[in-house]
Amino acid sequence: MANIVLNTLAQSGAGGDNTLTLNGTFAGDSTEEIREVRVSTFMTDITTDSDIYIFPDVAGILQQVSVVLQGSISNLNIMTVSISGIDVEGPAFEFTGSSGEASKEVFNPTGLNTFTSNDNIKVNSDGGAIGGPAAAMFTFTWLPN
Repeated sequence: MANIVLNTLAQSGAGGDNTLTLNGTFAGDSTEEIREVRVSTFMTDITTDSDIYIFPDVAGILQQVSVVLQGSISNLNIMTVSISGIDVEGPAFEFTGSSGEASKEVFNPTGLNTFTSNDNIKVNSDGGAIGGPAAAMFTFTWLPN
């Protein structure tokens, strides 16, 4: 069995933006490997133009970003995923019309989703939704590279 130790730092930035930095160690048999990593972080209010960032501190391939709404909104709210300022390719990542509490959306990248240990991954909410404030929990899933 492998042991994984992660040290996390959550920091609140301007406008309620959240930053999560990961670093740590992996100790285990040399035949063991981490096949998938999932990290969740919180956006205070998806109905305002705001960003969240994670810093994986390892190279990898972004597989998915999912979001669960923690409030009710209406109107179109578009979310954009980028790696160090370059938009990740994929289908629309948005809440449309009326979305109630516990509504979920999933973004599965189709390109430009590889990152290095020096990159950050960002999600921007355009703040187009109304009816907030509505928090959201984002989960990032990647494969170490």
